[in-house]
Amino acid sequence: MTNLREHLDLIAGPAAEPSAADVDADIARGRRALRRRRVGQTLAGSAFAVAAAVAALSVAAAGGTVTPPGDRPSVTARGELRLVAYQGEQPKGFTVDTVPEGWFIQGDEDFNLVLAPVRAQNPGPDVDPSKAPIFDPRDYSDKIAIFLANREIERPNGGTPVTVGAKKGVLTSTGGSSRTLWVEHSARAYLVVQFWQDFGLSEDQMVELGAGVHVHPEAERYAG
Repeated sequence: MTNLREHLDLIAGPAAEPSAADVDADIARGRRALRRRRVGQTLAGSAFAVAAAVAALSVAAAGGTVTPPGDRPSVTARGELRLVAYQGEQPKGFTVDTVPEGWFIQGDEDFNLVLAPVRAQNPGPDVDPSKAPIFDPRDYSDKIAIFLANREIERPNGGTPVTVGAKKGVLTSTGGSSRTLWVEHSARAYLVVQFWQDFGLSEDQMVELGAGVHVHPEAERYAG
């Protein structure tokens, strides 16, 4: 006598193997969800930083002494940070022509690239990246993040039109001194370069850095 399990198996029919396209689509969705989570985490951190800054200004206005946080990078005047040719090993998903002087590639995954100041290299054995996110390549705070965005899902809101190499782009402000460069990479994707804050780069330098980013097939598959 056929039991319930066997009966249900007969109704369902043989299991279908997922196609390579289905697997790639699932991976792409997972990568986008992970990137959104990372951006959300860093945005939450920036909200805390803004609140802390407001509190510090209030103390200063009351005549108190404000001690600058030690784990924040110093911000030079706009345009004082130079772009230099990148000399290190190039990643697979994206390659770059230039980086800010004193910066390195901290995070190298097929679907994104993270540039960080050199002080984020070689954390000591007692460093906890969850408490010092500058050392966590998955955290975009105080860094430059590069990735692809599906044009059907994500798009710039306003901003200043710019020319990035031979492509059209938009430079937007996402709050405070942060900037995001959106480049029309293909019919389905934007190349996004997210500058967490004013690191001392002028807008022309941001565009120049974006023009030197090259997207490779390893990254293309995660564009959606």
